[in-house]
Amino acid sequence: MTRYCDEGGYVVSSAEPIPDEPRAYDDGRGPDRIGCNQLVCIRCGAVVRNAPHFDLPNNFGFDAKAAYESADWHSVPGLEHRPESVVRLYVCHCHVERIFAPTACVPEFEDPLFSHFIPWKCGGHPDGDD
Repeated sequence: MTRYCDEGGYVVSSAEPIPDEPRAYDDGRGPDRIGCNQLVCIRCGAVVRNAPHFDLPNNFGFDAKAAYESADWHSVPGLEHRPESVVRLYVCHCHVERIFAPTACVPEFEDPLFSHFIPWKCGGHPDGDD
């Protein structure tokens, strides 16, 4: 049976954990948020990548797809590695997010009045029997 994170999954800063285990997920019952490790973009279909302590100070003209496909984000133009910062960068083929605090991904609707829409959702986590 597939399980899904609470509130569509969470993107988190580098101060919060993202488990390596695919079965680990945020069921919303704990006091702290856990970053979803199975995020998928509802627009381009890509599995979302992330890296702690990477920042994008200016995303004007930034090529999200090129960053997504790069094996080494240290060499991506426009990205900065900031080990002292809590920032975590997330990217798919069509979107990039700088995250400084746990933020829910609730992509069931795109509200034009809500200016900050994250087009990602939890793609599902296998349970122990899968």
